[in-house]
Amino acid sequence: MTGKKKRGGDPDPNPKPAPSVKPCMSGGTTIPCALPFTSPRAATPAPSVDVRTVASSAALQLDVPAPTPIIGPNPARNKWNMIPVGFPIWVWTEHPRTLNAATTQEGITITMTATAGPTTVSFGDGTTITCQTMTRRPPVLDPAEQPSPDCGHVYSNKATYSITATTTWTVTWQALDESGTLTLTNTAATSLRVGELSAVLVPGP
Repeated sequence: MTGKKKRGGDPDPNPKPAPSVKPCMSGGTTIPCALPFTSPRAATPAPSVDVRTVASSAALQLDVPAPTPIIGPNPARNKWNMIPVGFPIWVWTEHPRTLNAATTQEGITITMTATAGPTTVSFGDGTTITCQTMTRRPPVLDPAEQPSPDCGHVYSNKATYSITATTTWTVTWQALDESGTLTLTNTAATSLRVGELSAVLVPGP
């Protein structure tokens, strides 16, 4: 018995089922799509940022000026380069009293205002005072021995002293819908020589 051969143009007597096709969208129109259909992956949420922590960290990095103490009268203006024992000195600083700054960290814009508060002065002989205000000594003062009205000292012994000033700053920050306040301090020092002046009597002519 002679078998029959399948001719090239004859239909396959056992056709395979067509693959399942999921619909796709193109320009708002649903069309067949031969690619496997998958649901879109949910976006990973961005990590939350603690605004107060970021803003406080920025405020703590604010560069407030050093409160270098200035001494009056200026000992450099006399030939001994010193202040006599028992002579009242005035102490003050000349840094600005208010600073404004802004920065952006972690994508957050932070504005800051720093205001200088009291300054604590250590005179190096065991005396420390807190000056709420500091008055600059006038170039000419009568009497010359007039003490400072708010921030001064009188040394009782001759020596070279280190005068240290520490200013406390109040920093207020704002970021997004939050705000806060913190304090900063900065310290600076200068040296002062205190000596004794002896009167010498010279015979007259």
